[in-house]
Amino acid sequence: MIKIDNPKNLITETKKENIINVLTINSLNEITLINIDDIYYFVGGHLKEDESLSTNLKYEIKEDTGISLEERNAFYSHIVRTSESNIQYTHYFAIYTDKDFGISSQSLDPRENKRTFSSIKIPIENASDFLVANMKTEKEQMIYSEMIEAIYFYQNHLNHQNFQKNESERKRKMYDN
Repeated sequence: MIKIDNPKNLITETKKENIINVLTINSLNEITLINIDDIYYFVGGHLKEDESLSTNLKYEIKEDTGISLEERNAFYSHIVRTSESNIQYTHYFAIYTDKDFGISSQSLDPRENKRTFSSIKIPIENASDFLVANMKTEKEQMIYSEMIEAIYFYQNHLNHQNFQKNESERKRKMYDN
């Protein structure tokens, strides 16, 4: 718990929560979405207080997909959402893998085993439209809006990398001539 400055004693403590979400992308540029009890999510979960982001990232990927993470891409972003009694940090990572995984690959805890899980792969350029089409409840609107924002940031990150690569190549060719 974090103690906050609160002279009017409106709130005495704030709960801090860290969440890890992983965009898992294959060579066909498809993103994997996990469906848990009819709501779509990225691979991920809550950060354990005694673990680093790196350790927890590897754990969540192994738990949700069965894949042992050997390396991850440098893409990283985070979103902070606050309310009167909660500060939630959502950390986003992207990994690239063609390893096939499914629900049978998961290593879920007993609480998670009681839930309904499935996974789908969607071309990343269609993922935002897919999520919008599946927004039915206020909870889904909140979750999917943040997921769409993360996809947008990821795609802009790739566009920026491609621009830099193309600029470097253009300058190299200019100097070679």
